[in-house]
Amino acid sequence: MIRSFKKTDLKKCVNLLIDVYYNDPWNHKWTEESGTRYLDEISNLQRFVGFVFEEGDEILGAVFANEQVWWSGDELYIYELYVSNNHHNKGIGKQLIAALEKHVQENGLEGITLLTSNKTPAPDFYKHIGFEQADYMEYYFRDSN
Repeated sequence: MIRSFKKTDLKKCVNLLIDVYYNDPWNHKWTEESGTRYLDEISNLQRFVGFVFEEGDEILGAVFANEQVWWSGDELYIYELYVSNNHHNKGIGKQLIAALEKHVQENGLEGITLLTSNKTPAPDFYKHIGFEQADYMEYYFRDSN
């Protein structure tokens, strides 16, 4: 079942984040400390919106987003959306996006935006559920070394 994120969900969401991203194709090495700081920081944003997919007492998916001001109107920016590795292709991600879409409609927001790695299955998922790749944006990174 989909429900709004509660602060008491943080530890379970961090554990799921670590589990989902630890191996291929992501290979992100989140720790309990860094994951907690990361998700806590997002969930403390002034206009935070979050949902979890819960089955029994287990969280199988989560989405962390924030309403943001943009020149064309306020939008919802997804920071994180992830689903348990053992529960992919079961509609959990679609249900989490549907909860965000309902929030967007109820609050008169312009739409939903996100960034994701093009070296993972994530772009195919987003395209499959109706997202379009922006042809007017590029993402740049500069290492501090």
